[in-house]
Parts: sequence; C-alpha cells; structure tokens
Amino acid sequence: MSLDNGGIEQLEATLEETFHEEDEVHTAAEPISKVFLEEYKEINKDKSPILFDLFQGKESIPARLLNALFCELQNVLKKNDSSVDFTYANGKPGRAVILTKVKTQASFLEYAWKLKWIDSMLQHIAMDESDLDDAAEWLCYYIGKKYDSSFTLASESLGYPLVQQMDEAATEAMWSDANVNTLQQRIIKRHLH
Repeated sequence: MSLDNGGIEQLEATLEETFHEEDEVHTAAEPISKVFLEEYKEINKDKSPILFDLFQGKESIPARLLNALFCELQNVLKKNDSSVDFTYANGKPGRAVILTKVKTQASFLEYAWKLKWIDSMLQHIAMDESDLDDAAEWLCYYIGKKYDSSFTLASESLGYPLVQQMDEAATEAMWSDANVNTLQQRIIKRHLH
C-alpha cells in the first residue's frame, strides 16, 4: 500500500474497521473519560525525514498508524528469531529484539525457547560464535549486579547456592557477639526453618 494519493486515508480506513468494534461498545451511560482519545506523535522533519515524506509532510501522526506501520515493517524485516537488524546513522549495526509480554516463568521460558530472542541478543553482542559464552557471562553479570536478590534465588533454584552456611565456630561467634541466649537462638532458628 502506497502512502501517497490517498494511501493514508486507506490505511486509516483499514485501521478504523479493525477498531470499529471497540468504538461501538461505549454507551451513553458510560463516563465520558472512557471515550477513546486519539494519541498523536510529532514527526520531526530533521530527525525522521523519511517518515515526514511518507506521511506527506504531516507533522502530527496518529500513534495507531505508526504502530500499524511498525508491525508491518517488523513482519517484513524480521528474521526467524523475531529480531530486526538495522544500521544506525553512524554506520554501527543494531538489532531490535521484539519481545512478547509474559506473566509467568513458564510462558517466559516457552517464548525464550520458541522465539530464541535471548540467543539472538547474545549473537548480536558477541562478535563471533567463540564469544557467545563471554556475551552470556556479561549479561549474567549485569543482571546479577542490578537484581542481586533475584539472581541469588535463580542461582539457588538451578542448584548453584551462592549463600554459604556458616560453620559452628562462626555461628557461635555471631550469637555471642549479638548477645543472644540459647532460648532466643531456638526461637530464631524455628522461624528460619
């Protein structure tokens, strides 16, 4: 579909048909705040000259049109792993990894396996196949630093305990330094186990 000679109107009509059913569910009894308000995005001619020309010089475009255009571009450009490779204006390669929103660990693991988006991200970070382990290490390091408690729990669930149990001498020294008697120790241990 060309966006010149009425192409924008045709795209809007197609999207209007898609969203038409949602518009009909609003009744007069519903509060006015629930009525759909169109969100517009500003198009800067200097930063996005192709979009500016594509939309025939319009400086404000409905967000739903930009979203529809993005979805179609993704379908055309994406690889098997749901990523899109591109080149920045400075000539450096980039990769956009398209993710599905998930709510559970099971669905996260399913989509990570099915779409292979983590593999795609690691392959882009690594220069060649021999650097994949380094890229995975960097990613784990970053996640471990940023989300240390979650990283510890995940490591323990994988069978890599990061928290070591104290030996008897260290435990006795801790209780002694904290001035905790035997009865208090038993109460604390009961709550911990």
